[in-house]
Amino acid sequence: MSDSLLTDSATQVFADAEEAARCPRDEAAWSAALWARVEEAGFPEALTYDESDGITTADALGIVRVAAAHAAPVPIGETMVAHWLLARAGVAAPSGPLTVGPVVAGEALTAREGDGALYVEGRLSGVPYARFAAGVVVLVEVEGRTLAVCLRAEDIGTEPGLNLACEARDDVVVKTAVPPDRFGPSPTDAAGLFAIGATLRSVALAGALETVLSRTVAYAGERVQFGRPIAKFQAIQHSLAEIASEAAAARAAADMASEVLTGPEARTLAAVAKARTGEAATKSAGLAHQVHGAIGFTLEHSLHLYTQRLWAWRDEFGTEADWSLVLGEAALEAGPAGYWPMITDLDHRVGL
Repeated sequence: MSDSLLTDSATQVFADAEEAARCPRDEAAWSAALWARVEEAGFPEALTYDESDGITTADALGIVRVAAAHAAPVPIGETMVAHWLLARAGVAAPSGPLTVGPVVAGEALTAREGDGALYVEGRLSGVPYARFAAGVVVLVEVEGRTLAVCLRAEDIGTEPGLNLACEARDDVVVKTAVPPDRFGPSPTDAAGLFAIGATLRSVALAGALETVLSRTVAYAGERVQFGRPIAKFQAIQHSLAEIASEAAAARAAADMASEVLTGPEARTLAAVAKARTGEAATKSAGLAHQVHGAIGFTLEHSLHLYTQRLWAWRDEFGTEADWSLVLGEAALEAGPAGYWPMITDLDHRVGL
């Protein structure tokens, strides 16, 4: 399947998602009807395919970008990664929305094997959409092995929380025995999952930035001040140009990271993408609100649905500063002779 066919299909599925994203400030946005369409389209399994099936990793993550461009209040990226983890672990995935954990650096559940089961215990913070999920796929360390574990909804307790964009970010409490058919060897460790999460958020940031750009350009062309559209004023033109350049840079960085999920290059590419998309989000959200004026902050206007996501997502799975530090450490490790090739070879390594 070509990227255009997949993204066209995603655009149809998420066409009216923005309305579902509107909700009272103290409630989590969610749409069961939208999720039913997502499952009908087969999107949750997209990452389990490979190039021989006609769908690359980048193609699959294009669905995440389109969902973000429509402010879709569903865990499409997390569910795709959960299916990928379980498929690689040889574990059957439950139907319904899924999520993953841990999502905060340094957090971990404890686990031990005994009596034919895996005993898992602990607490995870800010797990996306946990209250709505049919299962949470978590990574645990047991005797030097990383296992992917499918915790069903009945295995966990959730304490509701929200991010700035009113998306569910729930604490998960678990103390349960998991049967052997629900866990297996993971294709990545916790650090790798954190980098994959950073790539997910980078792709989502790129999608939301595209909508912020298009809505801001449209508003500047419609809003008349002093007898002409404000888009005619040079200061506004400069702001629009800066948003456009930031959106383009974010898309390029996110596309590069979406080529690979695992391997020696994946963490570096995720770091580049998350640092660059985070920077673009900060700059573009402020400029977009400057162009829109006060109306952009109102509940009636759609801009805040996207700028609040930009502000929330830039801090999830590591901030711009966190990932910039990772890049700095990689540069120091490369040394004087390896620093420049580390930069220039990124595209070559993933075949772009």
